Amino acid sequence: MESTQTIETLLEFQYPPIYHRLAQDQMLDNGTYDAHWKTQVLSKLLEKPPLLSHTYGFELIPLSEVLATHRELYDPEGYASIHPDYQVIPFGYGGEDGGHYCFFMNEQTSDGEAPAVYLDHE
Repeated sequence: MESTQTIETLLEFQYPPIYHRLAQDQMLDNGTYDAHWKTQVLSKLLEKPPLLSHTYGFELIPLSEVLATHRELYDPEGYASIHPDYQVIPFGYGGEDGGHYCFFMNEQTSDGEAPAVYLDHE
């Protein structure tokens, strides 16, 4: 599984400080979705629910999927086909409508914070 540091190195950026804090506090980990998730993982998550785990229309992107999702967003044949001048780092799915929540790194402030944007699939 990729770490935030590995992703930062490969994509040449720095996550906002709050994202590092959330990762450190295990608030970005929903476990691995498999046949045993409901019986073995869910009960542990309910003791200390990850960030936004009880929302509708938002699903965290596991760190293990960030790089693949990033490639998908920049694919010239993909739905987003983001121009390379814009640096977006995905961190969430938009539920059933298929969009992505991303940090917009072009607007990162001097203290490391970056606005979140929503890329609609249409």
